[in-house]
Amino acid sequence: MCPTIQISDDNFTKLQELAVPLVDTPDSVISRLLKSYTQFTANHSDLPVRTPKPSRPIAVDGGVSILKFTESNLPDLTHTTFVSGNADGRVATDWNHLMLVAHGISFERLNGDVNALKILSSANIKSGEHFDHGFKSIKGYPFSVQGVETNKACAIILRLARHFKFPVVVEFRWQQKERAAYPGQSGRLTFAPTA
Repeated sequence: MCPTIQISDDNFTKLQELAVPLVDTPDSVISRLLKSYTQFTANHSDLPVRTPKPSRPIAVDGGVSILKFTESNLPDLTHTTFVSGNADGRVATDWNHLMLVAHGISFERLNGDVNALKILSSANIKSGEHFDHGFKSIKGYPFSVQGVETNKACAIILRLARHFKFPVVVEFRWQQKERAAYPGQSGRLTFAPTA
C-alpha cells in the first residue's frame, strides 16, 4: 500500500509544469526531482548542512552543556552516538532498539494487532521472529522490525509516540566529523505528549 499525501494546488501546478504530458504521473515527477536533488547534493558536498537552532543549552553534571531539541526543532542525527534513551520509561541501548521498544509499546496499545501496527508504522515489519537482513525482535512479541538509519529511526519513534501519546527521551553525542550537525556536542531530544 502506498502512502497518500496532500499537496497544495500551487505545488500541484508546479508539478504539472515539470511533467511530460501523457507520460508522467505526479509520482514520476517527484521521483525525478528527488533524483536530481540527490545528485546535486552528492556533487556539492561543500554546501553547508542545515542545522536547526537548539533551545538554550542546559548545564548538567560537571558543567557539560547539552543542546535541547524537541520534535519541532529536530536536528540532523547523522553521525550521532546514542548515549541513553527510553520510551514510556522503557530503556533502550541504541536508536534501532528504541524504535523496537516504541513498536512494542504501540503493539500493546493496539491490543496485539500486528496488522494495525504495520499500517501505523512506516517501518518494515514482519510477523514472527526474524534476525536476517537487519531484522530484530523483542522477546515475547510476535513481530520483527528491520533496522534503519538514525534519522529514519527517530522519525518512526516520534510518529508512534505522537500517535499513542507516550514520552520519549534520548541523549546522544555527535561524532567529531565535519558533516555532523554539531561535531563533538551532546544533545537531548525530549518528546512529551499532550493530553
